Amino acid sequence: MAQATYPPDAEVVASAEAAIGEIRGQIDHQSTDAAALDTKAAALFTLVVAGAGLVASRVHLDGLDRVVLGAITFLVLLWVLWCAAQSIRPRDGFSYGADARSLVELVDRHSHKEVALAMCDSLRDARERNKTFLERRSVPPSGGNLRARPDAG
Repeated sequence: MAQATYPPDAEVVASAEAAIGEIRGQIDHQSTDAAALDTKAAALFTLVVAGAGLVASRVHLDGLDRVVLGAITFLVLLWVLWCAAQSIRPRDGFSYGADARSLVELVDRHSHKEVALAMCDSLRDARERNKTFLERRSVPPSGGNLRARPDAG
């Protein structure tokens, strides 16, 4: 039975560092997507509040039909404000990469190869968490597919 051959450590480290650079770029794009969504939500929030201020000064509730329409408009306004506030809320679940303390512990105890591979795993996990986070907030995720190209040899 043939024994499996593995690439030298230097090749593994070089591959891991290339993957780290690519995944870091994807996480940066995800961060930009999240910031853009926050900006759009803040603008929507501002417009809705300004519009509500203009409309409220002109509303007269002198008939049943106007009271019903005013109540419906108020509920729609509250719903839009709630949606905008959900988009602006803090980024629970968003990850920018490896935990610094864990990374320092790895550097102190393991070889460069093991640290680079652990960093790849950590960044991959961060990218997937961010993808889920952005999908919940209705932003199409950035970044390419991590599969190897068919012509890569």
